[in-house]
Amino acid sequence: MENMFYCCHALQSLDLSNFNTSSVENMYQMFYYCNSLVSLDLSNFNTKSLLNMREMFNACFSLKSLIIDNFNTTSVLDMTYLFYNCRAIISLNLSSFTINTDNVDSMFGYSNGYAKICLDDNKTYRTKFWNQVSKFNRNCTDICINIKLQKFITDESICVDDCLK
Repeated sequence: MENMFYCCHALQSLDLSNFNTSSVENMYQMFYYCNSLVSLDLSNFNTKSLLNMREMFNACFSLKSLIIDNFNTTSVLDMTYLFYNCRAIISLNLSSFTINTDNVDSMFGYSNGYAKICLDDNKTYRTKFWNQVSKFNRNCTDICINIKLQKFITDESICVDDCLK
């Protein structure tokens, strides 16, 4: 599914509810530069085999609603630039994400800072991932987590007090 909708500038809506993605390993730049896409429901995607999510939603400037609540990311090796330049997203539920990779550079880069990010309070998050979350959401308006700080922060130089208030 690599580059499947790459640079589909006029694409405003998309029904992918009947896609069989159970054996898909690569979604690299799948929606890259779909800059007119406003909402995307991928709740029916089976991502158990997924290895590459690099730049999957990069430059989706108008995307306000992204439903990826049930994504299985246990096997994913690359999430670099995943939400890069997604400036319109209001809320992002990543509670289903298990992040077993450090390839998360600029995952949220050039975003305006979402009003809400949801993570699972029963998971341990790598320091590099948390660093990306805190960088991207400098104001940390509302991070939907009850995670105990020591559970996922191993680098004491990362200051997250403001984010957890």
